[in-house]
Amino acid sequence: MSGICLLSLIHLSYMQPTPDYSDWWTKKEAAALLRCSEKSIERMAARGLIQQASRQVPKRPPAAVYNPIDIRKLADQNRSAAFVVPGSPEPEAPAASTALTSMSAAPVNFIEQLVAAIRTPPASVKDKGWLTLAEAEAYWGLPQSHLRKMIKSCRLEAIKIRSWYVRRRSLEEL
Repeated sequence: MSGICLLSLIHLSYMQPTPDYSDWWTKKEAAALLRCSEKSIERMAARGLIQQASRQVPKRPPAAVYNPIDIRKLADQNRSAAFVVPGSPEPEAPAASTALTSMSAAPVNFIEQLVAAIRTPPASVKDKGWLTLAEAEAYWGLPQSHLRKMIKSCRLEAIKIRSWYVRRRSLEEL
């Protein structure tokens, strides 16, 4: 008779509905929301801060999923907790910014000023006849790899004395 009871208990356990974890988040999703590593999510679950369950995936091992309500609570706590240095004075209200007030009203004029500021090299480079690759990169705005390719293809006049030196005049002729 005990065998019959055992069989009926086993039968009843199969009849229980499996919980639906389809709306629960994977470890990767939880880590992205909390801006932490997946290992940190595992540690939070081990400490009981996040409820963890296993979701059955066809033809794969069960995937660990986490309760989205617990994750949202932790995310809200992280957002509300501001870092304050103990003993630091209260931040003052920022003064009116002069960066935007000094700009010209016309956007075209601003772009022209910006391009002119980018194209004007530092005073030390203007006086030099030969520039290092780093100076040429800053002067003309081309990456050093591109400058090296131009040197190898003889489109840019350069000499090599321990490192490459590019003639400033040949950069201006480009």
